[in-house]
Amino acid sequence: MIGASAVGTMIEWYDSFYDPDEMDGAFWIGRRANWGRVVGGHAIPAPDRTTKDRKSWHAHYDQGSEGACAGFAGSRERSWIERRMFDGFDLYRRAQLRDGFGPPDPARGTSMRAMGEALQEEGATRKGDDGPDGRYRIGSFWWAQSWDEVRTILGIPASQGYVEPHNSSGDDYPQKVRIADEAGVRLLREDGEAMILVDEKGIAA
Repeated sequence: MIGASAVGTMIEWYDSFYDPDEMDGAFWIGRRANWGRVVGGHAIPAPDRTTKDRKSWHAHYDQGSEGACAGFAGSRERSWIERRMFDGFDLYRRAQLRDGFGPPDPARGTSMRAMGEALQEEGATRKGDDGPDGRYRIGSFWWAQSWDEVRTILGIPASQGYVEPHNSSGDDYPQKVRIADEAGVRLLREDGEAMILVDEKGIAA
């Protein structure tokens, strides 16, 4: 098994997720009996139990009102491995071009697959640079087949009962939100995706 430090998830986003529930000092989504209605899809990355996310990264990875979540998820995952900041909007635009739906459109979003292909073939773009740097490519990407596999990849025991992704929505939304295992199972069944990015050095990112 390749060691892993992060998984990027693309899930259905329900309107109740905009208002996470605070319990015991943590924020949760998907705990309510009624999640409300689906308002779109959202990509959010989850680190393993040992990865540390810097406060400056949380401020940097704010996608604002654009549908750039896949680019921000992939760039933040690269930050956890390379310990430097990358340009989420650049990765988002390059992924959109690969989707083949026309010129980049801030409102349209993009796919996790296109984001993975951009990182694999070109790499991530460092903050302040004009384009991608091949030193920050990934080796490959693949898809987890179950929520149990997501937890295993992240080194999270079943007894913990949740995965804790990091948001890309700025300081107006909690930096971390917990997804209980039963909610994660449902989200993957609802056409959700869990992407594992494998670093060129053989370490999953």
